[in-house]
Amino acid sequence: MRERRYWLVFASVGIALSILFYFGAYNYLNGAPFLALFLSIVVLFVLVIPVARTLARKFEKVTSEKTKKWYTVMAVGLAVITSASLVFSLYDEYRVKSLDHAFDFQPEKALHLQVDLAGEMYIIEDKQAIAEWKTFLNQYEVKKMNDRKWNADVSNEQGFMVSLIFEDNWTGGSVYENRLINYGDMDYYQVLNGPVDIAWVTEFVERNQALTAKLVETK
Repeated sequence: MRERRYWLVFASVGIALSILFYFGAYNYLNGAPFLALFLSIVVLFVLVIPVARTLARKFEKVTSEKTKKWYTVMAVGLAVITSASLVFSLYDEYRVKSLDHAFDFQPEKALHLQVDLAGEMYIIEDKQAIAEWKTFLNQYEVKKMNDRKWNADVSNEQGFMVSLIFEDNWTGGSVYENRLINYGDMDYYQVLNGPVDIAWVTEFVERNQALTAKLVETK
């Protein structure tokens, strides 16, 4: 019984730390699973196993049977909660979502909408128009891309920049016909049911503009 609890604590702590490091490395490396796995294996032998062994040995020194049971439950619970939360976080980050969800678009809290299109900046303050914009974005499904798959050359693509301005914050990015970038967290997304209707965007901003200012070209 004593040996079984030792290995239970050892395995639970090891699993929790391994998963925590793997997903941390995965996110830090912007979605490089094989490199994250390699680093996790290295850390497993260099750090995780020694730490788990030390904690398990300290657990063995506890004399109270009641305390041992409590520590065992805590160790197993840590492994389960850590695994479940990190797996769900990764799933939520890379699942298919609507374009407005990718921008965390909340028009009811916005001061105004700003759209940069074809060298002009449009400021739209009408709440109904902003709600209409959200509906437009909501029809497109997007999925997060690996950063290394993003081609920075957008010279041959149609697109626009959009920002939703709040009292003390903002959200937005650049949207092209089949992909986009969120400037808030610098995440890249692929549009799954594109292309995005740029002609509709042009008609929308011209119909709802409150102010148009010609952008100054910098040399």
